[in-house]
Amino acid sequence: MNVILFPKKLFTKKGIGLLPLEKSVISTRGFQWDVNDWQTSFGHNNLSTSNEFVKDEVKIYVEKGNVIFTAEISIKLK
Repeated sequence: MNVILFPKKLFTKKGIGLLPLEKSVISTRGFQWDVNDWQTSFGHNNLSTSNEFVKDEVKIYVEKGNVIFTAEISIKLK
């Protein structure tokens, strides 16, 4: 399980993604659209590219495979 804390000043509420590097099975808590034992892989319909977090802490369980976590940053970087 991975726990991610979201500082509200740093991240937008939207633009959260979990992109599989291989066939993966994930479960999430704290997102607008949580999933349970969700099979995901490139080339199929199940991709999480535009979820939203609804809590300051979210949990991602990767039961099989590997995924990349992406998040839209709300501040301008110099």
